[in-house]
Parts: sequence; structure tokens; C-alpha cells
Amino acid sequence: MNKQAILDIGSNTVVLLIYKIHEDNSFEIIHHDSNAVHLVSYNKNGHMEQEGIDKTVEVLKQYRSYLNEQGIKETYGFVTEPWRNIDNATQMLEAFSACGFNIKPLTGEEEAAFDFIGSRLDTSDIPTGFAFDVGGGSTELISFANNRIVDATSIPLGCVRLKQLPLDSNKPQEQVLQAFKDYPNLTKTPNSTIIGIGGTIRACNLIMDDLYNQKDLLEVSKLQDIFHNLQANDPTTLQAMHKTINKSRHSVFLPGLKMVLTIASLTNATHIRVSEGCVREGFLIHVLDFIKHQ
Repeated sequence: MNKQAILDIGSNTVVLLIYKIHEDNSFEIIHHDSNAVHLVSYNKNGHMEQEGIDKTVEVLKQYRSYLNEQGIKETYGFVTEPWRNIDNATQMLEAFSACGFNIKPLTGEEEAAFDFIGSRLDTSDIPTGFAFDVGGGSTELISFANNRIVDATSIPLGCVRLKQLPLDSNKPQEQVLQAFKDYPNLTKTPNSTIIGIGGTIRACNLIMDDLYNQKDLLEVSKLQDIFHNLQANDPTTLQAMHKTINKSRHSVFLPGLKMVLTIASLTNATHIRVSEGCVREGFLIHVLDFIKHQ
């Protein structure tokens, strides 16, 4: 069986995925491991603290040991927002690579592009529209037409960073509107159903399924109800969150949902289609193409 491991070093979690690769280059996940490191919280005024690097390295060494046991030597990975705009990025990347991984630092535009490629695996029936990914340290915004990217960007504001702001802060709206001003093509592919990518919207999917028996296609109005009910500490909604969403995400779920609702409002969306594909699958497709042409 052909296997390929992919490592995702993000602002909130460090994830290891092992895929089974079929002869036609289709794939399926056969192993998933995730550790919450909250790496972005160690970025102090543009410098990544050694403690954050060390905690990440500890996780990477555990993953490398497991992969060695599985006989998987060649592992490709990427780091998203945490490496951007820090003065010791080289030091951090060298420490990660020393754990035995081929690690590519992704720009915001590259992350958005891989997000889009991954999302096409299960949402290509929506050929024109808008997609987003609310991550830990950044949010990716993508407009597309005829299954091709029209424009894409990343803003340095995700659920972990949002947690540090008051819940009623206008910063999410300000930054999304600024992105729309800087990249006007983001608003030129309107669709009442936008595509949500990544962990925040998948968490929304879980709680919506529990409360409303609704998944994969989420009504924005019901997400607004969940937001307000969590703000009010509604017992039923809190219970649903604790039951369905990983504990490591509880503290950042409401800030992340705030960003989701901000994007939905500014794009006039009534529904959000949840994609299971994300930056990891997009990057895997890139890796498989690279290996094929070696």
C-alpha cells in the first residue's frame, strides 16, 4: 500500500495525516493526529519565543518516531501563519526541519490557493463563488469562477488572535473590508452560498448537526443564533459545544464563529457549504504531482 504523510504546522494545532494513495492518485486518510500547541500565542511583537518552538519540536519528534515505526521516511509538510512576519523565522524553520521533515513555509496567497484546491474535491459543483478559511492566526479569502481562482489573500487574524480581542471588536469587519478594498476581485463572484474551509467551520458543522440536525450546508441565521446563545451562556448550546467540539477549540470557537459570521454578512451569504477538503489536501495534491515529475 502506498502511503504519504503530510505535516501541517498551524497557528493553533500541529497535525499529522497519513493518506493511502490509490493507483489513480485518489486518496483517503488512514491516520490523523493533532496536538494543540497554540504556536501563534508565542509570537511576541514579531519574535517567536523559544518556548513555542520547543513545544512544537517536541510534537514533531513524537510524529517522526511514529512515522519511523510505520516505515514512512519521506514526509512533506508546511507551516502557515506562524512563520510570517517574525524576526527569527529562519531559526524556527531550521529547528522544525531538523526533526526530519521537508517543510515548506507558505505565504498567505499560497495557503489560500492550496485551500481552494483542497476544497474542489467535494465542492466543485459550485464552480463560481467565494470561499474562506478561518484558521488560528489568519483567515484566507478566495474568489473563484469556473473552478479557477480569481483572487485570493490572507489576513493576519484568526480565532486564536481574535480570542485576545473583545468579542464586540470591530477589527474582523475592518480587516475583511480592507481586504475587499485591496483586492476588489474578491467581491466580483457573488453567490448566496459561500464555501467554508478548515477547522473553524468544521466545528460549526458539528454543533449545527447536534442542535439542528443540519450539516454540510449551514444556514447563516442558525449560526447567528448559536453565537448569541453562547454569548448568553445558554445551557443547551454550551452542552452541544462541549459534546461535539474538541476541548482544545472551546476557548477559540466563539471568536472564530464571529469571523465566520462577519464574512457571511459582508458577502451577503445565506448559507455556508462546508468542505472536508482543505489546505492539507491541496498541499497533498501538490506533493503527489511533485513526486510524479521527479
